[in-house]
Amino acid sequence: MRKSTCIVMAVLVLTSAAIAADAPSVEYRSVRSLGMGGVGQTTLGTFEGMIYNPAQLARAGFSIDIASVAVSTGKSTVDLLEFVDDHQDELTDYDDLPLYRQIELYNDLSEWSGDWLGAKANADIGITVDGVGFGTYATSDLDYRAVQPIPIVEPQLQAYGRVDQVWTAGIAFRVPKDWSLRLLPNPLYLGVSGKLINRYETFETLNAEDYDYKATLDSLEGSRVTGWGTDIGLLYEAIPGRVEVACDVDNALSSIDGDGMPTIVNLGAHWRLNKVLLVAADWNDVLTHYETDFDKRFNLGAEVELLGMLFARAGVGRGNASVGLGVDLSIVEIDAASYQFDSRGRNTDDGKRQYAAQIRVRI
Repeated sequence: MRKSTCIVMAVLVLTSAAIAADAPSVEYRSVRSLGMGGVGQTTLGTFEGMIYNPAQLARAGFSIDIASVAVSTGKSTVDLLEFVDDHQDELTDYDDLPLYRQIELYNDLSEWSGDWLGAKANADIGITVDGVGFGTYATSDLDYRAVQPIPIVEPQLQAYGRVDQVWTAGIAFRVPKDWSLRLLPNPLYLGVSGKLINRYETFETLNAEDYDYKATLDSLEGSRVTGWGTDIGLLYEAIPGRVEVACDVDNALSSIDGDGMPTIVNLGAHWRLNKVLLVAADWNDVLTHYETDFDKRFNLGAEVELLGMLFARAGVGRGNASVGLGVDLSIVEIDAASYQFDSRGRNTDDGKRQYAAQIRVRI
């Protein structure tokens, strides 16, 4: 597991194949959200909620997220790294191996050929108070896949890495009734947030002698570009204390190194049935920027509160089931989730289940 540990640590310290767009969006992943099928437009609150929809600041009281770290990966990723570790010498001297052994290694790697695998991480520090929030967060992805050229020659590994370091601030307030033309009898909130972004991004094709990923990480460090973005959100208390609906426009205005990030419209709602049960749904990318089917853009989730400190979660995100658990120890919060979808909208193949964990210190 020498290289497995190295890669996971590198992802954390530096804080998939990119979907076609001029500049990929910044992707923050709440582990609570992942356990509930990916919902988050109305359910998160505090600093994390501002990242998903700045209108959530309107109901965020005073809080300080002193530190938060989340990590996500899957068994297939670990299996590939272990295979590379176990066969490093043979892969490095591949051309000198007998033909039968080359064929065996080539066939063994077919299990991971073409599938993008990787590790992801978030870290954030933020403050919210009276409808205002500000702080900083970082997201990192390191995706890779085995490549098997034809005819049989030395196998290669393609690696894609991206790290976004973001400074953000937002504000939310209740919309005056005159603004809403008095059509909405209950509170309507408007939120706006801004982002200053440092982005590090690279794509590398690695030969066997480069399987330690050092070249990829060095390339990441030297690839910095800067940018900015603006998000706008609405949140309406349809039934105060019970039902809320929301709309969020990600990257209403944006630029990364001269290229705009895609403007994505998301809708969300939740219904608090009672003190212990919350049900929520999100409809992401309403205007189908990525031209995916509806079931790949609709998320549904539920959360049950147990004993005032334990939370059981489940959901369906992009057509796949997810489950999660949470523990709230007042100052320390711990969340875990198992899910089978990529947060950027790409379904993973059958069996590519991901596992995530997050620890947060908040006062």
